[in-house]
Amino acid sequence: LLRGMGVSGEGREARGAALASYVLFEAPYTQELLALGETDTLARRNEVIQFFGWEGHWPDVDKRDAPTAGSGA
Repeated sequence: LLRGMGVSGEGREARGAALASYVLFEAPYTQELLALGETDTLARRNEVIQFFGWEGHWPDVDKRDAPTAGSGA
């Protein structure tokens, strides 16, 4: 896709990177990335809570879903 816009990172074509940067930071694109990140994080919220050591701060978290030490999670 980026090559089609003239972005290759080589020689004078590297100037097309400015266009790619603009496209990649358009509001609809970044909003979709944020929504995907939020969905992914909520799907693994127990793992995130355990990672940060927040277990006692979130009473609605089901402890049965939290990964245990050595579980490979």
